[in-house]
Amino acid sequence: MNVSERALRAKHSTSGPMLRIHPLKAAFDRGFALCALVLLSPLMALIMLAIKLDGGLHPEDRGPIFHQEARVSQSRVFAMYKFRVLRVAVMEKARQEIGYDHAC
Repeated sequence: MNVSERALRAKHSTSGPMLRIHPLKAAFDRGFALCALVLLSPLMALIMLAIKLDGGLHPEDRGPIFHQEARVSQSRVFAMYKFRVLRVAVMEKARQEIGYDHAC
């Protein structure tokens, strides 16, 4: 095994030092996410209002603002929240036809 093969295996290994995140990088990631959340919160509020108002025009489609989805990352399942983009009736019809509910 040559040096590049060992480096490739170490890079894609599921154990070892590659999984540890440097504390400075973790702090930067959290700080950046907080700043982005603060800056984008007015836009997100408008999106939430638009989703709720659209439900008012279609009373049969009143539903939640957010949609929860299961995602897998590094053999770990976590919940991801998104703005609802489909009407509730369409989501229910798809669940019945496919027989699959991908929410957590």
